[in-house]
Amino acid sequence: MHASALNEDTHKRIRQKYNLTKREVEIMRQVRQNKTTLEIAEQLFVSPLTIETHRRDIRTKLNIKGNNGLLLFAQRHLDI
Repeated sequence: MHASALNEDTHKRIRQKYNLTKREVEIMRQVRQNKTTLEIAEQLFVSPLTIETHRRDIRTKLNIKGNNGLLLFAQRHLDI
């Protein structure tokens, strides 16, 4: 299986398990790499406010408090 297909299978599994959108999974992948909001925004060509909105939505869906909690969750639970 091609690496990108494997990556897409992993993303799909994570989206289904945690009820996240494709973009939210991409944000979580970046969070897991300890990227800042500005770094993520620049890489995805969106505004930092958009990234903060995604972070807030992810925290709400996963019932996580704060960005540190988001980082810990990504590191412990997401193999992406």
